[in-house]
Amino acid sequence: MNHLRSILTLITLLALVPAGHAQHAQPPSTMPVELCECIGAIDLSGSDRELDLAVRHCLNLVMAKHSREVVGLLQRYPGQDRAFFLLGQLLGSTLDRTCPQYLVIKDRLHLLVTDQPPTLPST
Repeated sequence: MNHLRSILTLITLLALVPAGHAQHAQPPSTMPVELCECIGAIDLSGSDRELDLAVRHCLNLVMAKHSREVVGLLQRYPGQDRAFFLLGQLLGSTLDRTCPQYLVIKDRLHLLVTDQPPTLPST
């Protein structure tokens, strides 16, 4: 369940960060397109777990395929203390503007995050 919470947190952050914070940078050009295509193929009639796994699969697939670009992007902004947060801002901002499927997935995942009770850390 911690994995679900992690992916939902990432998607929620992608949705909530204003595009202005990342306007000085652009994500690698094919990453948002490929991520949008993958997300667009997700069957929304599946369970929450299936949706989580499908979104995670898309993110993993695209990040692995473009790992060199991701590393290069993160290295260009060494002053950022949360490099993956920056990457999330960049991709989320682009997907918000260019990917209608992303908006549907984001809304559903946002509902999952708000409907779940907070989990206590395990000891």
